Amino acid sequence: MHEKSKIRLEEILAEHERLRAQAAVQLEEDARRTATFMDRFERMKDSIIRPVLEETCETLAARGHEAWLEDGSTGADERIKDARVSLLVTPRRSDGLRTDSGRVMFYAERGRHRIGVNGTYRGGISTMGEYDPDEVTRDLVEDKVLEVVERVFAPLH
Repeated sequence: MHEKSKIRLEEILAEHERLRAQAAVQLEEDARRTATFMDRFERMKDSIIRPVLEETCETLAARGHEAWLEDGSTGADERIKDARVSLLVTPRRSDGLRTDSGRVMFYAERGRHRIGVNGTYRGGISTMGEYDPDEVTRDLVEDKVLEVVERVFAPLH
């Protein structure tokens, strides 16, 4: 190989190594940011979201309706597998009044580091929003929960 070609090959390989190192640093940074976001979601779930869902669940149960929480799970390595929490609601049956079950779910959107909200009622799923963690307040959680509860308790026609 000519000297000029050897130099060019070395330059190509050096650039490739630089890009590989840069990609490794970026992957580490992305993993760190995602872990930080997931930890933040878990804290928000415990301090903001879950208390609203629990209060709603208790109120509904006290009135004879079925309501329960479902939480995300962790794997054997204690890493979060499914970062979400849901309130499921089934109104008490009444003669002459048809209703349906529903769910409101708050979940961590890992890829975009946002918190999503879905509502399920009347056999369909509604995306109710995706929020920056700073936007998720008790008021927002209460509004989303009540939106689903209102739709679940509306009579079917």
